[in-house]
Amino acid sequence: MIDALRKILNLRLGRPYFWVGLLILAAAVALLARPLPWLLNGGFVPAWLLLHAARFHDFGRSGTWAFAPIIAFLGLLTGLAMLNPPSAIYGGLAITAFVGLATFTLWVGAKRGDPGPNRFAPGYRV
Repeated sequence: MIDALRKILNLRLGRPYFWVGLLILAAAVALLARPLPWLLNGGFVPAWLLLHAARFHDFGRSGTWAFAPIIAFLGLLTGLAMLNPPSAIYGGLAITAFVGLATFTLWVGAKRGDPGPNRFAPGYRV
């Protein structure tokens, strides 16, 4: 059981498979948003994190870097809750957060992976 979990968490994911996985995730969230509204409130985040972590593994980095934009986003929400700014500011900050996440995803999806084995998945590449 632990070996199977280790293989899943150490998965390397090439660029085409990353984009296909992201499209499948987006389609699933769009189709299931009405019957399962919790998906829109962060229910998709674990799958998003796994996709990004697998891409990080493909270019030899730790998958924990996938948490960076989530932590920044949660920090932004916490700051907003504490400061309670006027409602006009919320829209601009939401757009800024979306652009930041989109830029991060574009960078992760566009960066070339290691051509050969690396420390996360020697010789194994999806």
